Formats: sequence, C-alpha cells, structure tokens
Amino acid sequence: MNKKTIHRLLIGISMLILPFTISIKTSAETSKTEIWSYSLDERIEHRSIKVGDSNPNFGIMMTPTGLAKKNVVWSTGNSAIASVNGNSDTATVHGLKEGSTSLNLSVTTDVGTVLNDTSVISVYTPINNVSGQVRTKATFYRGADSASWVRSENVPSGQKVTVIGSCGNYYYLELPDTYTFDDNRASRYTYAAKSQIYIPVTQISLNASNIDIAVGKNSTVGNVITPNIATDKTVAWTSNQTAFASVDSKGTVTGKKEGYAVITAKTNSANKTAVCKVSIYKPRSKVNAKIKENTSLLLGADANEKKRSDVATAGQKLSITGSAGNYYFVELPKEYRFGDNGSSRMAYVLKSKVYIPVESIKLNKQNITMGDTATQKLTATVLPDIATDKTVIWSVNKNNIVSVDSNGLVKGINSGKAVINAKTISDGKVATCNINVVKNLNPAYLENFKLSLVKTNFEHNVLRYTRCDGATEYTLYEGEKRIDGTMKWDDVYETYGSYENGDTVWSFSETGKTYYYKVVANKVYARDAFDFVTLATKTSNIVKVVCGKPVLSVRPSGKTKAKLSWKKMIGDSHKKISYVIYRKTKKQKAYKKIKTVSKKSAASYMEKKLKRGTVYMYRIKAFYINKKKKKVYSPYSNVVSIKTKK
Repeated sequence: MNKKTIHRLLIGISMLILPFTISIKTSAETSKTEIWSYSLDERIEHRSIKVGDSNPNFGIMMTPTGLAKKNVVWSTGNSAIASVNGNSDTATVHGLKEGSTSLNLSVTTDVGTVLNDTSVISVYTPINNVSGQVRTKATFYRGADSASWVRSENVPSGQKVTVIGSCGNYYYLELPDTYTFDDNRASRYTYAAKSQIYIPVTQISLNASNIDIAVGKNSTVGNVITPNIATDKTVAWTSNQTAFASVDSKGTVTGKKEGYAVITAKTNSANKTAVCKVSIYKPRSKVNAKIKENTSLLLGADANEKKRSDVATAGQKLSITGSAGNYYFVELPKEYRFGDNGSSRMAYVLKSKVYIPVESIKLNKQNITMGDTATQKLTATVLPDIATDKTVIWSVNKNNIVSVDSNGLVKGINSGKAVINAKTISDGKVATCNINVVKNLNPAYLENFKLSLVKTNFEHNVLRYTRCDGATEYTLYEGEKRIDGTMKWDDVYETYGSYENGDTVWSFSETGKTYYYKVVANKVYARDAFDFVTLATKTSNIVKVVCGKPVLSVRPSGKTKAKLSWKKMIGDSHKKISYVIYRKTKKQKAYKKIKTVSKKSAASYMEKKLKRGTVYMYRIKAFYINKKKKKVYSPYSNVVSIKTKK
C-alpha cells in the first residue's frame, strides 16, 4: 500500500473516533457531585446540629444523573466537632461539641474521575430564647464561621435578636419576621460573632435573702445573673449601714458591731438589684428566758423584717444565744411551731418583750475576818449578766456585830460572828458571807504588783510577778476566752511566802496557742493550825501570750545597716533552735526570706547594704528539727520596722 493510500485511511479513522473523544472530554468537564437533600430537592450548603444530636438527611446528587459511582468517601474537617457515617447514597452527621467544621464528599466515577463537594456544619448548644441586640455593626452568616456564606452585612447597632444557641465564638440567632436578610432567603436563622452581640442582664438573685452574722465573722453572699450569658455580669455591692456590716467586691459581708444592715447587689448592665438583709449579733452562752408579753418573732433584727410568728404568747420559753442591738437572737424549743413552718429554731425578739430570770448570785468573798473598826466591800455578781432585774437587797443577821449598807459595804462594830445575806428581788436568789470580827485586828492592805512575760519558748511560757507587799501567798491563773468574751480561769501554780523580789513561773503550753495569765495575791490570817482566813486579795494585770511567738526588735546601725535582735528560744525535747528572717519594704506586697540563722548562740543578725531613705519591715520565725527529721515552726514574731537615713 502506497503512502497516499495509508494517509487517506488514517484521516478516515480519525473522523470516525473524533466525536466519541469530544463526548468523553465534554462529559468530564460538566459532571459533578453535590451534597444533596432528597426531601427538599436542593443542594445542602449548611446545616446546624445540636451537640449530641444526629442528622441522617445528607444525600448525593450526581450530574449527569446517569453517572456511575465507583467509590464514595464521607469525612469531616474536624472530627472532634462532628463525625460522619455514610455510604454510596446517604450519610448521617453526629454533633459532638460546639464549633464549625466542614462535611466533605469525594466520589470516584467508574471512568476514574474524582468529584468533590463541601458543606458547612455548625454544632451548637441550645439556649432558651435569650433576648439581645447588635452591639456594633455586625455580619450575619449562614454558619458559625466567617468563611461561611454571608446572609447580611453591616447590620446596624440595636437590631434585636433572639439567641437560641452557642457555637464556639458565635451565637446561633433567630431574627424577627420584620427583618429582611440581604440574601432574601426566608429562613429566620443565622449566626453572628459573640463579640458583636450585646445581651443585657434581666435579673440578679442572691443565694440568701436573710443571713445572721456574728460580730467579727463574715459570710459570702453568692449571686446568680440571668441570663447566664449576659455580656456584662459585673456586680457592685453596697451596705446601707457600714458601721454594722461591710461588704467587699466579692459579696463577702463582715459583721462589725451589733445591729442590722441591708446589703444591695446592683448589676452594671441594666441596673438590676437584689438585696440581702443582715442581722449582726454578738454571741453569748445560752441563757434561759421567756416571753414577757405577747409579741412577734422576727426573721431579722429589725421591726420591718418578716414575721416568723405573728404572736408568741406570754410565758413561751426560749434560749437567748446572742444580742443584736434592741433585739435578742433566740432559739425556740423543738416543740414550738413557727407561723412560717420553717425548720430553723432561730428568731429575733425585742429585748423589752423578754423576761430573763436570775439563776444565781455570788459574792466576791465567802468568809471575812476583820477588825472591829475595819470596813470590807462585798460585791455581788448576779447571773446571768443580762437578767431582767439584778437588784440586790443586803442584810445582816446580827447588826450588833457588823452593819452592811445598800452597796455591800460592811463595817465592824463588836467582836463576834455574823452572816451577811445578799438576796435578789427577782427570783429570791441568796448568797452569804460569814463575818468574823476580831477586836483590835490590824486592817489588811495589799500593794499593787505587776505580772510580765519574761520570754516564750516552744511548749512553755516564762512569766514573772513582782512582790506584792503584805501578801502571804500567790496563785497563778491561766485563762481562755469563752465564746461570749468572758474568761475561764484555772489555777496552775501556787506559792507561799512574801518573796523579796517576786517570783518567776514556767507554764507548760502548746506552741501557737493564745494564753492569758494573772496572779492573785492573798493576805491570810491564821487563827490556829487549821483555821485560815483571807484578810485581803489583790489581782495583777492580765498578760496575753502566744506561746512560741518570738519577740523581735530592730535598731539602726549607721546609714545602711539594721541590727535585729530577739530573745533566744528553747524547747524541752530539742536544743538547737534556728531562726528564719523575712523582710519587705512598703512597696512590696509579700515578705521575702533573706537569712536563716542556725548558730546555737545567735540572738541577733546585722542586715547590711540597705538602700538609704527606705522603710524596711522585718519578722522572724523559729524552728527546730524533730526526731522524724521534720521542721517544726513557731508562729511569726511581731513585725518591726526601721527607716534608713538618706
């Protein structure tokens, strides 16, 4: 076959296959796949799914429709936000956590072509229709992503919206029917950045409407802002009676003195307010009492407070546990039923409506030996101290031996024995004092004397009292404060004799615990070997000690030095005591450890290279190492300060 014939044959074949080639190329260029809604018969550009919900309505549309699918792959852009299960026809998307991601579809056709499509998935947490408005110009999106399709741009400030969900940094919104979106779609739902939406406070509520606080104590009043997604949840706290109760920026109320106050919480947004009424009481040991005349029991220490009972009848028993100005803080017995049916047994009642009987009367002396020309003062203590009528009537059984006036002043007349009676008008409680009058007995006088702290160590305190002229015996008492502020005293040391220069006493104590001490000096008269009579008593000052608290002092040394000194401490089961020194300036908020002094004989430290014209504050803490190789620390010492010269 010649060349010309071959050439004509090739041209003929080309003309036959050219239409088929063009058809294949055209089909590849126009074919596509789309994520499709079979029910709506439209492409799915975006879907919103609740956290924890699933949407099974994702399908596939192939163009041309007869295009065969060889392989189908479904995936999500962020599997932590949403996951997908699918096949060659449908897919189900599961919302996992708030956020925006993509739903991806990849289809390989039977001719090897790979077709792709993507939709936006917004996973949101539902919110129960919270009203808000556009803060500044906003952009509305179809999905919770700025790369999503825009529904409206430059939405003006003040446009009202309803928040129906939270999706990461975006709110899911519903717009009113009167609003027209730029895309002219009928859907009322859209997304906007949270920073562009202002949500006002609609309500503030407190976790308590009434509270009771003891003087010196505090309680925090919590608040709840509605809605919880309000843009500005700042709250300002105020007290209408700062002399009675103060409140800080966190809602912590501190009782300052007996009385009543109203604490107000006000929101910065929308000026919503809520109040808590506070009764501040001074606690005391329980005292039995009863209602004197019909009266109301109140929820707080104020006449305008809610009534727990409209009428508590005369004779009703109760226990007084505290005082709050003109009111008592009281506890009612279990069998009493309040008008409000509350379970609390506590209430407030006007002091003037309560009768408090006398429980006992006690004299400062039970036995007195005195001269026939001497005088003695008897003092009656009526308990409880808040008894309604504490009037005392004084009398003597033998007025030819002694006399007693209405103030308890006893005067000797003749030798002999008599009994002084002190009787309360209220409830007829009686206390007695036995008087022995001795002719020509010298009056007993005791001079003032003083108790002081020598030093405090680990596990014991060292005290010293000066001589009390005329005393024949001394007793050291150790005290602790009761809840009502009174003292309970226990004798811990006794000694006899007049001691030329007083005496030093060691009291074994617990490190870090606060103790009170006093010494009582007595002059005792011995009538015989078995009959001792106290003629006079004198009590020293009271000394307060924190056991193991080092005593620190400081003095300048030149212009840039300070010498710290302290009393060396010891312990019963340890010999080596070390001292940690801390320092700060007025500008510094916290103390900084600057030195640990461990030398056994050391009781001072020289601080060098200080800045001129600066105020320095110091404190120290002592420690020893116990048998378990652990450090046991004392309390911090007192704080001392010094200002270096310029």
